Amino acid sequence: QQRLLERELEKDDTDFLDRIDQGSTVYSLILEQSQDTNLTEQLVNDLDLSHLRDSGFRVLSTGETRRVMLARALATQPDLV
Repeated sequence: QQRLLERELEKDDTDFLDRIDQGSTVYSLILEQSQDTNLTEQLVNDLDLSHLRDSGFRVLSTGETRRVMLARALATQPDLV
C-alpha cells in the first residue's frame, strides 16, 4: 500500500511539474484542483494571492509558492491538511 501511494505521489508531482513548465498561472493551478470557480476565488482572496492570480508559477517567491500549494491542497476540500 505504501508503494502504491508513493507511485501515485510521484505521478502527481510529475504532472504538476509538467504544467508548470507549460506556463500555468496561479489561478489555473488552483482551479484545476477544485473545478469550482467560487471556491477558487475564495482561496485566492483568503490566501492573499489576488495580485498573483495571472502570474506564472515560476516567478513566485518561496512564500508565494507555498501559499499556492496550500490553496491547491485546500481546493480539494480535505478533512485534514
